[in-house]
Amino acid sequence: MLVSSRKDDVLTARRACILGAIVEEYVETAAPVGSKAVRECHGIGASTATIRNEMCVLEQSGYIRQPHTSAGRVPEDKGYRTYVDDLMPGLPLKSEQLAWVRNEWRSASKDADQLFRTSSRVLSQLTSTPAMVMAPPDEPVFLMDIKLMAVSTNIVRLVYETDRGGECECLVNSEESMSAAQVAAIGEALARRFSNREIGTLSLASPETLLEDASPYTVPASLLDEVKTAIEKDRAQRVYVDGSAYALRYPEYQEIDELRPVVEALDEDGIVRRLLRPASRSRRLTVRIGHEQELKQLSHCSLIALHYGSAGSGVGALGVLGPTRLDYDLVVSAVRFVAERTSEAQADG
Repeated sequence: MLVSSRKDDVLTARRACILGAIVEEYVETAAPVGSKAVRECHGIGASTATIRNEMCVLEQSGYIRQPHTSAGRVPEDKGYRTYVDDLMPGLPLKSEQLAWVRNEWRSASKDADQLFRTSSRVLSQLTSTPAMVMAPPDEPVFLMDIKLMAVSTNIVRLVYETDRGGECECLVNSEESMSAAQVAAIGEALARRFSNREIGTLSLASPETLLEDASPYTVPASLLDEVKTAIEKDRAQRVYVDGSAYALRYPEYQEIDELRPVVEALDEDGIVRRLLRPASRSRRLTVRIGHEQELKQLSHCSLIALHYGSAGSGVGALGVLGPTRLDYDLVVSAVRFVAERTSEAQADG
């Protein structure tokens, strides 16, 4: 295990080892981790009393938390982020896993649709987590105009037009109450920034980026999320989802209020595109943990995604969406390998 390279006086070498042990043990057991398990299962060279003291420091610094009195600790988002960035061993997939993946591709059709279905299925089965694949865009779609009109304090009529012709309209909701003037100002800000631009650029919009154009009004994040999701439906990028049933196996999703947002996200093509599009534009692995998620309803989830393809064959993205208690080492290796195989198969096709 690597020692953290972060400039954090709290995270000494021993505390970094303890944090890594807590993350790995919690991923394995889904149960709070005590000092005894840290010492005996992960070879931390300190007494259980010393480990408990170090765990208290990590808890005070926001890396871990104690779910209830007399329990062990579980990682917080900050702890997972530090683990992924600095402590994760970075183990490759096992030889039998690599052989299985290669065999799946040998038996797959050269058809593009079948290729992406194979990618999503293989990634899901490798990680035991819901997997998503976004195909490269067929043709760019441009947003020509956009208008927002208040229907009530929380309901807005969205009207927009693309270069494919014809107006589209729908109703979207805001968790915050708004005046008619505020709604109109937000619509004008969106039109000013994104008219005559490719629909995908709308993913760059945030309440902060629109603040100057919408001033003196604020932009509710919930309204902006709904607008993005509605318009994303018109972008010609197919999405493939496999392994949604794996979500039922995670104890974190046994409560319907925790499971519903995940199922709804996986079932909505526009949301899947929004989750994967940043990865398709980046040359780096995308890892969003818990409250780092753009969509508030997925703040109890982690997304790991990566682009595949090239300028010649078309660039898409693939990834997994699961609870923050993911086996990050396995998932990162699986995402990288499946993206690599998808790129190669796409080029060969």
